[in-house]
Amino acid sequence: MVFFLRCARNVAKEYPEITYGEHIVDNTCMQLVMNPYQYDMLVMENLYGDIISDLCAAFVGGLGLVPSANLGERCAILRRFMALRLISPAKISLIPPLLFAALF
Repeated sequence: MVFFLRCARNVAKEYPEITYGEHIVDNTCMQLVMNPYQYDMLVMENLYGDIISDLCAAFVGGLGLVPSANLGERCAILRRFMALRLISPAKISLIPPLLFAALF
């Protein structure tokens, strides 16, 4: 956690035009429920990201409807959402490349 915060603070110094803040995860969850529009982007470690993404998925119908992406410098892991089980397999294979393209 300390290393992550140190890195985030250093990167934030390079971009003074972007608002940087540190918040406790339980308060962030409450703020997301009460006023989700105050956030444009959230950056966090894996555990907290999992908690926040589960909460945000509830806003749109649950985890079964939300795709996810883990992005690295040289690769990405994309997971399609569970609701795709209702679509034909031929159409499902087209969705991950489209999601990947939408990210860039």
